[in-house]
Amino acid sequence: MPPEPDLPADNPPPAEHWTLQEKWVWACALAGEVADFNVRYGEAEPLAPKKDDPRWADPKKPRLITGQFLLDVLGDKPELEATPPRGLRIVGARFASDLDLRDIHVEGRVWLDHSRFESTVSLVSAKFDKTLSLESSVFMGDVNLASSKFDGQLNASGATFEAGLIMNMLTVGQALFLSKGARFVGDVDLIGAQVRYLDASHAIFVGDVNLAGAKIDGQLDARGATFEAGLNMNSLTVRQGLL
Repeated sequence: MPPEPDLPADNPPPAEHWTLQEKWVWACALAGEVADFNVRYGEAEPLAPKKDDPRWADPKKPRLITGQFLLDVLGDKPELEATPPRGLRIVGARFASDLDLRDIHVEGRVWLDHSRFESTVSLVSAKFDKTLSLESSVFMGDVNLASSKFDGQLNASGATFEAGLIMNMLTVGQALFLSKGARFVGDVDLIGAQVRYLDASHAIFVGDVNLAGAKIDGQLDARGATFEAGLNMNSLTVRQGLL
């Protein structure tokens, strides 16, 4: 394993209830480094979140991150103030239980990339001042982003959503990425959402897609996208064109 990052003595210490891997993630965040579990455990190739690989649950190489850890790091003021501008960047983690971050206000950047979410995720009415990246992650339960607000980007490119994705009344100040082969097995709801730019190029939508009343201030890029079920675009507004 790579050595633990060196930390200044005046940073908030890890909480006692955190697991060893969560303490390591916190140390990486304070050092401005990416907490990449695939690198930590010397994997020749990164674990594929889509596959039921037993290594995801290997107790000798734990990847499990709890919702409480994210609440502690992203929601508590001392931790927020200590986190460098690069934010919290996690790759190859496993989230096994429900993740409830409703109403949270996150000031920094957050990456939860190439990770595996095995239950539901709720970010209802959450506010992110910067970017949230979920690139190439897999979500096995419903994901609810209703009424959430992102001043930066929301990046779900290459991700897989096995159940429903609810983004009704979502606001994205920059770009919403649902592209690069992202796959949506359940229904996708963007009713009344407001997005500056929506990139759904080369996405695969297996379930229904509902864009009723959504407003896109820039472009909607759906080049190469596949829609296998219903597509509702009633009262959709696209100001700069549909590609």
